[in-house]
Amino acid sequence: GSLGQAGIEIVTHPCTLEYHRCLFPWEEICKLCEQYEYATPQCCGMHVHFNRDAWHQQRTFHAKLVSFAAVNNKMIKQIAGRSEDPHGMFKYKLATRRWSRFRDLPSQVDASGAPNRHYAVNLMPPRTIEVRAFAATLEPSRILANLELTHAMARFCYNQPVNIFLSSATWRSFL
Repeated sequence: GSLGQAGIEIVTHPCTLEYHRCLFPWEEICKLCEQYEYATPQCCGMHVHFNRDAWHQQRTFHAKLVSFAAVNNKMIKQIAGRSEDPHGMFKYKLATRRWSRFRDLPSQVDASGAPNRHYAVNLMPPRTIEVRAFAATLEPSRILANLELTHAMARFCYNQPVNIFLSSATWRSFL
C-alpha cells in the first residue's frame, strides 16, 4: 500500500459499535501485530469507516459532520492522539468562516484542484464515510475509544438541528 515499510494502519469496516465492542477480535489482532513487530509511527493512522446509507435520510448530515470536525479540530486532534496535523487533514477550505448555506460544503480537493482524501472526515469513498483523524494504535482500548468517539460525533451531528452548526457547533454543545 501507500505506507510501504513505514508501519501499520488500522482500517475498520462498517459495523455497529456493539459488534466492534463484543464480537470483533481486536485483542487477537493487536497481539498478532505485536508478535510480528509491526510499528505504529506518527505517519500512520486509524481510519474508521461507517456506512453512508445509514445517514442518507438527512441531506445535511455530511455538512454537519465536516463542520463539527473543522470547528472542533483542536479537541478532536487531542483525543485522537495527533500532535501534528498530517496532510493538513483539518484545513478545510471554508473552515475559517461559518457557512451561510450547507450547500457550501467544502470540496475535498487540494490546492491544485486534485481530489484529496486526506481530510479528517473523508467523504470521497462511495459507500462509506471515513474518519481519518486518529493516530495509529495497537491498543484495543484505544481502538474502541476511537470507534466510540466516531459513533458519538455521527449521532450528535445527525440529531442536532442545522442552526447549531451555522452558529457554533462547539465541543461544549457536544458534551
